Amino acid sequence: MDIIVHLAQGFINLFQTGASTFISWMKGIVPVILLLLVAMNTLISFIGENRINKLAIASAKKPLKIYGSPVYRSVILFHYFLKICVLILR
Repeated sequence: MDIIVHLAQGFINLFQTGASTFISWMKGIVPVILLLLVAMNTLISFIGENRINKLAIASAKKPLKIYGSPVYRSVILFHYFLKICVLILR
């Protein structure tokens, strides 16, 4: 009988652990993701969906080749950042 009680307690403990993990996500990760989605939708509506699509097409033409030193990567990323800013401001 003790084995059945122990198994039942372990089964309930599984769900309690899952619930506490879910609640911790609701306090931490989920609100951040929700706000990021709202911010991205706002940014897309301000810039315009057509411009964002053009930017996506332009950035897909030359994929980033990141290799070498961290300084080289920074220069490449800064270059693409400037190109994106120019495309947005047009």
